[in-house]
Formats: sequence, structure tokens, C-alpha cells
Amino acid sequence: FALKRVKFLSVKEKTESLLKTAIAQADNPGKTNLYLSNIKGLESDLGILKKEYIRLWNIENRKWWLDRNLRKYDKLLSGLKKAENPVVIMPDNSTFSGSRRIYLKTPLPADKIRYFVKELKTGKINGPFDYTSPFLITKTSEISAESVKRGKVFGPFKRNVYVYNGRVKNIVLKNMYSSKYPALGLFTLVDGKRGSRNFRDGKWLGFFGEDFEAVIDLGKSTRIKNVSIGFLQQTGPWIMLPLWVEFSFSDDSVSFSSPIRVYPKTDAKAESAIEDFTADPGEIKARYLKIYAKNRGVLPKWHPSAGSRAWIFTDEIFVGIQDQKL
Repeated sequence: FALKRVKFLSVKEKTESLLKTAIAQADNPGKTNLYLSNIKGLESDLGILKKEYIRLWNIENRKWWLDRNLRKYDKLLSGLKKAENPVVIMPDNSTFSGSRRIYLKTPLPADKIRYFVKELKTGKINGPFDYTSPFLITKTSEISAESVKRGKVFGPFKRNVYVYNGRVKNIVLKNMYSSKYPALGLFTLVDGKRGSRNFRDGKWLGFFGEDFEAVIDLGKSTRIKNVSIGFLQQTGPWIMLPLWVEFSFSDDSVSFSSPIRVYPKTDAKAESAIEDFTADPGEIKARYLKIYAKNRGVLPKWHPSAGSRAWIFTDEIFVGIQDQKL
């Protein structure tokens, strides 16, 4: 019994951490649902422990302390029921479909969830709506939601959800970016917003010790004039430009043209720089393009942290199509 009680208290202490993790993982519905399920199980666990506590205590005939100890369990349950009940805002992963489906969930049962949708471009606010099922948005918006439990309102909880309506239909990465520097996910590569020399500005995708490789689907065969991608160098925090970047093209995503390799112009010892790597394929016609950036792997001998794994940071892909860009 004592072990089970310790286990419950351990889980209870992790509740706040689970809530934060669930919110942070809102782009991964599978993980988020798992975290929320764990949190919701706490109330059930308390009830089971209380019944077992009564049974074991009665076996030992020590009823004179039973009421006092049960009050501790009731206090735990009361605290759990009064705990803040945030709304986790979970968009689906259809970044390039022109719309996003939004799911709203709470860690503990709520009587009601209300939400507003504010279009970021126009400032127009729609709502409030009572949440009954997932809903679609077709424009980049701020979702604001609150939960109501036993007459108490928690929130509002807000999240910006980005909708892309450009020519790119999909981007597939070979290596996933670091959870420490996720920026806006794949949307970061085509949102038209450049990162600054501040690597913490939330506009860079970071890859730790990994190469960057992306296959971009334009949806149809397109005459491409040029392609470029931006990278950051900040030697202090171990962020280096790639050794080279290769661009190749395909109509079927299987057979790609011979790559065009581009080397950096910036000195590897330069403390801070942003450089675009550009390829001019001569107006090639293709549906898919592959961009591969070679991470140097480890920091060079002259670096104070020589031998440690290097980062590469990228932020934006531009594809020139008949005087237009993505």
C-alpha cells in the first residue's frame, strides 16, 4: 500500500509538468492525448487508493486514526478538482493544405469550452463559440479558448495557428529539426519571414549534428528559374554554415537530376553571418526539388569547443518562377 501511495504522489507532483508538456506537444496529437489521459487518471487513482486504504486500515483495527487520514485524501481530491484546467489547442499537421483543423481538449473534465477565432491579417474576431467538435480555419488566426468547470472560468489560453496558401504543397524532411529550435515547424521554411542574427528569435529551424535534407513538392511541373535557402552562422553557440548545399530536381520524386553544389562565401571563422545559398538551374521544369545541406559534423580545431557537434540553422526557401517567388 505504501508503495502505491508513493507512486500516486509522484504522479500528482508531475501533473504540472505533464500539463506544460501537453501544451508544448500540441502539434503532436498522439503524444498530447497520452499526456492528457495520464492526467485524467489521477482522480480515478485517488478513489482506488482511498478504498484500499480503508480496507487495509480496518484489517489492522486502527480506526481511531482513520477519519483523520481520510481527510488528507479528501483534501487531495478537492485540490485536484480545483486545479487549473487549461485548454490545449491542437492544430492538425496539414500545414500546406490551405486549411487547418483545430482540436480543443482539457486535462480534466470541463463543463464547457468556449473559443474565439481572430484573423491575424485583418484583426476580425469571430465568436464566442461553444466547442462541440473540431473546426476548420482557412486563414492564419489566433485561437483563444477558455474552459468552464463548476462555474469557474479558466483562461483564456491563446495560440497562433498558421495557414499556408502558397504554391508549395508539401515538404518532407529526412532529419527532424531539434525540439529546442522548432520555430513554426515546416511553415518556417516558406512563411516569407527571415530570421535575424539572434538565433533565439523563433524564426530558425535548428539541426544538431544532422544534415538538412528537404524534398519540396510544388504540386505540378513548374518552370523554375532559381532556388535559394538561407542559413545562419553564430560560431559562439556552435552554429556553423553548412559545408555545402546541393539542389536537385525531379518530376516523380524518385529520379532527381545531378545536384548543383554551392559552397559558402562566408569565412568559417566569422563570428556572425546570414548567407543565402542560390542555384540557377537554367529554367528547368520540375515538380519536386531537393535541397541538401551538409553539416560539418563537429566544430573545427580552432573553435574553443572543438570536437563538439555543430548546429546548422535554416529559415527560408525561395523558388523563383517566372519573376515570382513562393
